[in-house]
Amino acid sequence: MAKVVKLSNKFAKDEKAGIEIGEKVYEFDASVETAMLIEDAVADGGRVSSLVSALEAVLGADAVAEIGVKQMSLTNMKILLTGLSAALQNTTYEDASARFQG
Repeated sequence: MAKVVKLSNKFAKDEKAGIEIGEKVYEFDASVETAMLIEDAVADGGRVSSLVSALEAVLGADAVAEIGVKQMSLTNMKILLTGLSAALQNTTYEDASARFQG
């Protein structure tokens, strides 16, 4: 019989990630589904409307409005997406930024 490896107690429960802007922390689900939403939006040629839709799905429309995403420069939107990616991957902003550059 093949060896059985127990994983049940290894999985993290209810993982949340977050980004901090000013004094506020915006939490979101750190799931594969969230990562796929962002990845798909970027793969869509980085169309701004796709990116905004992905941000609304991840953070919620109220948070996107509060942050002022639609009034941001594209440079700041890239910073926001890099921060989300860093939080999802449980890494630093600098490491996530280096991955986007490479």
